[in-house]
Amino acid sequence: MNEKKLIVSKLGRGDYTSISEAIQNAEAHTRIFVQPGIYNENLVIDKPLEY
Repeated sequence: MNEKKLIVSKLGRGDYTSISEAIQNAEAHTRIFVQPGIYNENLVIDKPLEY
């Protein structure tokens, strides 16, 4: 089984530049990797994710 994963990078080197955008577009049980940086966001996690 392939692991579903998304990468968030403020520098644009991932799938998304914001954590909230990655959460909104992630399927259930997707693993989200967040690269170092300051992310000023309010997050709502409304699905099962791996973090």
